[in-house]
Amino acid sequence: TIFLKITVIKEKLFFKCSILNSLEFHANLVAIEPCAFAGCQNLTLFPIHESVKSIGAGAFSAVASTEIVFPSSITEIENDMFTKSSKLQSIVFKGDVTVIGSNVFPNCESLESIEIPKNVESIGTFAFQACTKLKSLVIPKKVTVISDDMCSFCFKMKSVKIPEKVTYIGLNSFESCESLERVDIPPSVVSLCSSAFSYCS
Repeated sequence: TIFLKITVIKEKLFFKCSILNSLEFHANLVAIEPCAFAGCQNLTLFPIHESVKSIGAGAFSAVASTEIVFPSSITEIENDMFTKSSKLQSIVFKGDVTVIGSNVFPNCESLESIEIPKNVESIGTFAFQACTKLKSLVIPKKVTVISDDMCSFCFKMKSVKIPEKVTYIGLNSFESCESLERVDIPPSVVSLCSSAFSYCS
């Protein structure tokens, strides 16, 4: 239990704390700083209250949780948030998220599906790289750039929907998505970078 008077969990406070397996946050908590629980490889349960307004980069990287629910108070998913969280199966966004950073969900090898909020405008590099069980992805209509390596090595991905306003498809963005059956590239695209669809058999 994180005590009642604690409002901020400081950077790397529980970094690589392997004995930690569950957390209970009190309603006074407003911020979780970068890498606060990174590397807590046995951490499976940590419901996040609506009181939390910010979660720092890498806060929960390489944890053992199978599900994460982002409260409506969170509008930006910072870099490295759940990188290498190989047991993560379910991601729920309750709020009006507009930004998904870089390296947010790479190597989440158990993730089969994700519904990206419709108001997301930006998805960073390597955001879903090597999510090897991810089967499909619908990119929100407000996104105009497909970042480098955004979905590379998603071996099971069969379909991806690219919105009509996209102008740039980055380097290696869908490299080795070997199950990809069809992609419609909109006429708005003016830059299609090297290896964007290489090894898509």
